[in-house]
Amino acid sequence: RSGGRCEACAINVAGSQGLIWKAHRHAASTLAPGASRADYKAAYASFFERNPKPEVARLAPFVRLRKETTQIQRGSLLQADHILAVCLDGGSCGLENMQSLCSVCHNLKTAADKRKVPPPQLPQSQLPQPQQQSPPAPQPVPTTLGVAAQEQPTPVAPEPRQCMFCTRTCAPGTQPRNGKRWRTCCQLCGVSKEHGYMGA
Repeated sequence: RSGGRCEACAINVAGSQGLIWKAHRHAASTLAPGASRADYKAAYASFFERNPKPEVARLAPFVRLRKETTQIQRGSLLQADHILAVCLDGGSCGLENMQSLCSVCHNLKTAADKRKVPPPQLPQSQLPQPQQQSPPAPQPVPTTLGVAAQEQPTPVAPEPRQCMFCTRTCAPGTQPRNGKRWRTCCQLCGVSKEHGYMGA
């Protein structure tokens, strides 16, 4: 539709007597018959690089050859572009939304379209939920030596009992047996057998 011209910078890339046609003539006049594909690609690149117009010289890195031939692939220098990008929700793929751009202008427009794309919106169920912060753990109280003080249970003194035989209070430190009977309960009267205690 554009006649092989870039609709942004108006360069005749693939039209009649356009850049591709001139590059082919340049390579045919400088290379010997039977030259390799690498020689042709280098000749095409030098043609674009030596062009005094900067908009033509910047096309040199985009030069590609057709498969198994020595001619320039037209799509490497002139590309079809969506006027309204499809990623912007509204662009269609019909001919009314297409234009021809050189590779440089196409890359610049694509980069500008990507900057306009809004970030994707996640559903409410997939949004990260704020984490509840747990209360800080209590810090140990340092002692004078710098070591954290450890809480230890306070020892409970044995409850004094009264001997059945001498009616005196049992000495502390006596050991209960089965929870109800005592051995050598009274160290004063010398009773050494098992016996009960008053008030049991």
